[in-house]
Amino acid sequence: QLFVYKGGSVENKPYRAKIRIKKVVNYYDSLSTELKGQSYTMKAKSDDMYLNPEKTQEQLELLNKNEKIKHLETLEYDVLVPKNGGTLSLQEVISESLDNKIRYGKVSVSKNEASTETNEPVLSEQGCSIKIMPGNDITIVFENNPVGTIQVKKMIDNCGDYGESLKNDEFMVKINSEAETDISSEVVLKHGEVSGYIEVTKPTVLNIEEILPMEYTFVNITVEGEGEQSSRIQGNKIHVAPGDHIVVILHNKYTWNPFFHTFDSIMNVFRKK
Repeated sequence: QLFVYKGGSVENKPYRAKIRIKKVVNYYDSLSTELKGQSYTMKAKSDDMYLNPEKTQEQLELLNKNEKIKHLETLEYDVLVPKNGGTLSLQEVISESLDNKIRYGKVSVSKNEASTETNEPVLSEQGCSIKIMPGNDITIVFENNPVGTIQVKKMIDNCGDYGESLKNDEFMVKINSEAETDISSEVVLKHGEVSGYIEVTKPTVLNIEEILPMEYTFVNITVEGEGEQSSRIQGNKIHVAPGDHIVVILHNKYTWNPFFHTFDSIMNVFRKK
């Protein structure tokens, strides 16, 4: 049986290759249920490779597929390739609905045991192109990286009694990560203010250090938001991971002992000059 393609023909035992496309989302266990169930569109296209035909198929079909894939799932294609190899183009599409919660990471190619020698991929935007040779049996892994965010919010719990003269008091908060991450930030906040976003790309423990004026006392730290890690608080340490999107709330009370405001407001370092 001869299979027709591009107006010509190819023998019934042409050159073949096997392509596996695998999806991996790093730090998967720390993701919310919604993100764990997320699918990603993989576009696989070639102008000179054909899908291995079914027994009843006479007209060959070029490899041109848009398929959904989830974490640890694998797409498999048995293909017919030209004698000198064919070119496969791959691109991942990450839904806009993820709103920067998941980012494209990298692509890697490995040769399976029975494979002939493989080529290195040429990287492109959220994907790659690669020359597929006869006898190739390869796995192409697409890795994504979840991104978490943390914000810090300042609250004075007895704000109903909060004096007009104190409403502009500012509090410095230092956020530093432990282990191998490199989060280091300082913010200055008034009552009710929320800091900008601090990105979290690896599981870590954040130390929250507040420099508190003498006329205030520390109450506690609470956390609001989404993510499996969002309730893990140990004193001033917050366990966070990619996939968390949380607001860390620092609670204080005003003691009505105006140490700075009565006799030394000029030296009050918690006011902007």
